[in-house]
Amino acid sequence: MCGELTPLVPLRGGGKANHEQRNEFNLPGCVLLFGGLVLVCFKFPWGLLGGAVLIWFGTKMTRVSICAKCDGKVEDKAAKSCPHCQAVFVDEVV
Repeated sequence: MCGELTPLVPLRGGGKANHEQRNEFNLPGCVLLFGGLVLVCFKFPWGLLGGAVLIWFGTKMTRVSICAKCDGKVEDKAAKSCPHCQAVFVDEVV
């Protein structure tokens, strides 16, 4: 009794998880990325600045926050728990 190990019981719901950032296809973000690439390649020297800005905005538009436990989308980046699996987030998303 004293030296026995008790088996771990898996969590049914809840628990702890982390936010993750992933890229997701959306048309406006991809159009901005492509436009920025065209500006950078073909409109030297001012195209470098404009293209870099378009690439930055396009990248921001394609990034989504997800739950690391269930891979569900988290629309509110300030959420304290996952709306799908109710796991509590233990990290902060910047």
